[in-house]
Amino acid sequence: MMSNNEKCTMECVLLRKPHEKLGFHLTGSGAPYVITGITEGGLAHLAGVRLEDRILSINGVDVSQSIALMVVTKLISEQANELKIVVHRNNNGTTDQSPLPQQTNANHNDHVCDGEKDIPSLNVSVGSGDDDSSYPPTLSFSATDTGAFSRVGSRHGDVNQDNFYAFCGVYSGVPITIGAVFDGHGMLGEVASKVAVKTLHSLCSTYCQEGDGVHTHTAHFSHDLDDYDDITMDFDQIDSAPKQFMTSLFQCLNAKVLASHDSPPSQYTYYSGSDPIHFELKENYSDDLGSMYLCPEMEYMPPRPIDFGCTAVVGIVYKNSLLIGNAGDADAIVLVKGQKESANARDGYLATSVTEKHTASSEKEQDRINRDFPDCAFFTPDGYLAPTEAVISQYEVQLTRSLGHRLLARAGVIGDPEIVILPLDERTAFGLVLCSDGITDELSVTDILDRVRDASNAAEAAELLSNDAHEYVMDDTKIDDCTALVLMVGLDATSI
Repeated sequence: MMSNNEKCTMECVLLRKPHEKLGFHLTGSGAPYVITGITEGGLAHLAGVRLEDRILSINGVDVSQSIALMVVTKLISEQANELKIVVHRNNNGTTDQSPLPQQTNANHNDHVCDGEKDIPSLNVSVGSGDDDSSYPPTLSFSATDTGAFSRVGSRHGDVNQDNFYAFCGVYSGVPITIGAVFDGHGMLGEVASKVAVKTLHSLCSTYCQEGDGVHTHTAHFSHDLDDYDDITMDFDQIDSAPKQFMTSLFQCLNAKVLASHDSPPSQYTYYSGSDPIHFELKENYSDDLGSMYLCPEMEYMPPRPIDFGCTAVVGIVYKNSLLIGNAGDADAIVLVKGQKESANARDGYLATSVTEKHTASSEKEQDRINRDFPDCAFFTPDGYLAPTEAVISQYEVQLTRSLGHRLLARAGVIGDPEIVILPLDERTAFGLVLCSDGITDELSVTDILDRVRDASNAAEAAELLSNDAHEYVMDDTKIDDCTALVLMVGLDATSI
């Protein structure tokens, strides 16, 4: 009989049907990689895989050392029917390294408090546009590597409602990097995210100069900007009043998404899973709601109003600061180095979410809506915002902040961002991940850090994050679009 201090190696065999989920999450800062999430009753659990098992081989291939996490996940995904995993386990169920935090709910923020976020080694200023301050003179930082990737989910057929954008250039003689992820939702959600990207690209092109090696990452749209040349803002505020700058930027984005409500397509196909639903636009259909969509094939389906939007998270690297604005449930994950070892640190590296989740479950958002929009909405027990106005009362939503939504704005859905300013230090600056909730619903911040560190460049990291989040969803019919934009941050070479 083994003593409690002895270790064991065991083989677990997983037999799966086509497209069946394996039911485990894998992470780690280096081989052998660690099981940090298990679905109770899933294939892995039934085969004997347990939390904190370390994978030694996959179908006879040694993965115990000197192998990238991307290679390991590819090996797993290539095994169609039978997956044989050899794991290393302490007899008491723990590994011989420091225990990893158990992943019980990946959709969480580390170090979250009411008002400010506690980010080790960084002073944080959080607000909504007031109490501004300018950047002190210092060395300039920029994105040393930029990469993005978006993978379509299964909720809306082959329509990807996410969009991403990154601009690396120069403003007022100083390097600037502007990145964003927009996540559309509901009917015409992909229209909202495309309009937001075009708006941001127009602003960057108007006020900034493209630098050497500029990256402009976009998804699913052309650069036809004829309808965007009327956008103006005080770009100098990025120096003198950065919070007001971010507020103005979101106002520009929101105004353009709202304006797109005036010209919806005459026909529209909305996918509920893989099933297409065809709508036709009826102009001025309702005295209260204006033009609406009708479904001729399903006459029993209520008319749908023209009301759509997208969440937004924007990150800007400029001079010595990182400026982040967020409206909705997208995320900004700040990656730092030079940290003391802790349960959430990896070899001195640490990842922290710095954004609030603006949903109907947030007490902070409930207080805001009850204060600023009294008697306009109530909050359901299952986490929805329900308008009280009769003509829009049937349209409940989970999000409380979003670009767009001309009608739901009456119930308190706004496009105002919450803003975070972080000082950058050459001893700690490492990277920034902007992502849709399709990523953070499945991957914890530590999972995200591990994948960024394991990848050879930002583009590979973004692809790994999107693919892993996509593959981890247990219900194939409910896979969200998964989008990640990765910025590796360091001192700009021209300022050293």
